Amino acid sequence: MDEVLDVGAASGDELAVRDSEGPGAGAEAPAHRPRAEWRRRQIIDAATSVMEREGFHRTSMAAVAEAAGISVGLIYQYVQNKEDLLQLVLLDVLEDFRAALPAATKGIDDPIERLARVFDAYCTVIDLRHRALVLAYRETRTLAPEGRKRVMDAERGKLGPFVTAIEDAAARGTMEVEDPTLLAYTLVMSAHAWALKHWFLSERATLDEYRRHQLGLVLRASLTPEALDHYKALL
Repeated sequence: MDEVLDVGAASGDELAVRDSEGPGAGAEAPAHRPRAEWRRRQIIDAATSVMEREGFHRTSMAAVAEAAGISVGLIYQYVQNKEDLLQLVLLDVLEDFRAALPAATKGIDDPIERLARVFDAYCTVIDLRHRALVLAYRETRTLAPEGRKRVMDAERGKLGPFVTAIEDAAARGTMEVEDPTLLAYTLVMSAHAWALKHWFLSERATLDEYRRHQLGLVLRASLTPEALDHYKALL
């Protein structure tokens, strides 16, 4: 993620040196978190909130700085312009997926169990970052072609744990699948719906109920008859 910042590949310590301004609104950075990382999170959260409310084109760096409780000049130590700021927000969400999905399946050999775990982790990130995901849907087209490509490449990368689990299940004869990637994207898009239609879905089901329902739909359609009985606890 650091490559999208104005400071390039600088380390956290180098960023902390550059971040000479004290925390906004009288707040103090948590002792366990490097100042640069904490400041970066402040800026991302503020940018997400302002851009979601105002839209990318109406958002100003001054408004983001005010929301973050810092100076405009400090933001420019982290990004070069407003498009960089949007890209930082979008890639940050994708980085959450990249970190959470492999961790969720560590040590799990059974591919169906892995698929269930990775979908569970994916939905959890969606729930935590649903405002940023809606922003991604709305504003990715605003990025320059190079920025869009980076976001799209990062999004393709998060499919890996889904596809691998599905391919492994098909190889073991527990799933019948024509295209593992399409089936993986079916699960991804059903998770995205939790963010895009959160106002409706959250009134009808909890997150746990929703993800169990969506995973059940996919498993019922793709598991072999013998596997359906074996994995009925997931349905």
